[in-house]
Amino acid sequence: MTLATWRAPNELVLAALLCISGSGFTVRSMARFRPNVPILGMTMDERTASS
Repeated sequence: MTLATWRAPNELVLAALLCISGSGFTVRSMARFRPNVPILGMTMDERTASS
């Protein structure tokens, strides 16, 4: 899934990537690919959001 996330901004015109994650792991995994658009991470867990 994260590789597809890297490909998407390179093949499509996107303003940003939105990632919903419980632990933040998926957001960090997406960030490793350094996409050329901002990554917006969202979570319902306050501890995850503040870390």
